[in-house]
Amino acid sequence: MHSDRALMFRKAHVANYWIVDSKNRIVIAKFGGRLTIAEAEHYAADLRNNTSFDPSFSELADMTEVENPQINYASAARFARESDPFSHASKRAVVASKRAMYEIAQMYKLIRKDENIALFKTVDDAKSWLGLSANS
Repeated sequence: MHSDRALMFRKAHVANYWIVDSKNRIVIAKFGGRLTIAEAEHYAADLRNNTSFDPSFSELADMTEVENPQINYASAARFARESDPFSHASKRAVVASKRAMYEIAQMYKLIRKDENIALFKTVDDAKSWLGLSANS
């Protein structure tokens, strides 16, 4: 059964989850724990296989609970080239309050060369930039 609002869970030290909200044309994702490129690949594959997802959707990626990211330049560059399910025109907000994850997000933004990827320290700032209400 496919619903307009699909929710996926991933078991990990801290649950990774994402919601495809086709009505509002956005994917809201939350990652935590030790984020690996394999988990990012799983996320991307799941979105590509989700009939409610469109590559032009916006994204709010909350990385505030990522403690020990395991992503290097080579794997990030490969992911950007081969796996990233979002279009270059998509408006994407990445929230990373911890230095290591913020630096990886900054590196990824440079690799992707997308003007529409913005980095934030708080979810509220990211929601504001995306035009979402604080309660969404």
